[in-house]
Amino acid sequence: MEWRLRTRAEFQGIAYADLLATVQAAQAVIHTAKRECIGESFVADIRGTHVPEAPEASLRLGLPILCNGLPDGDGRRKVNLLGDDEGRAVHAWLTGYAVDVLGLEDVYGVPARGFAGGYR
Repeated sequence: MEWRLRTRAEFQGIAYADLLATVQAAQAVIHTAKRECIGESFVADIRGTHVPEAPEASLRLGLPILCNGLPDGDGRRKVNLLGDDEGRAVHAWLTGYAVDVLGLEDVYGVPARGFAGGYR
């Protein structure tokens, strides 16, 4: 994990300590966030909050996150599910949660890679 952050900090042109502090701050936000149940999995719901380095923090904690993404070219807002290392939440996302519960369209995801998304 240290090598990963060191190489990312170098690539981004920032100090390792600054990147580590940002990841740790993101971990604190994710750790205390409200939990959402997607299928049989609990995920931290950080929608509505901008959390730099949230994907990195999620993976380090082993806790998937539900977060807002950037708008697409048509102005639709993306909702992401990230860091699902078991793929169970992504499977539930694809088999109805994203559409039936969140009302998303153009839903996608790859359980084996632990990510999913859709658009509002």
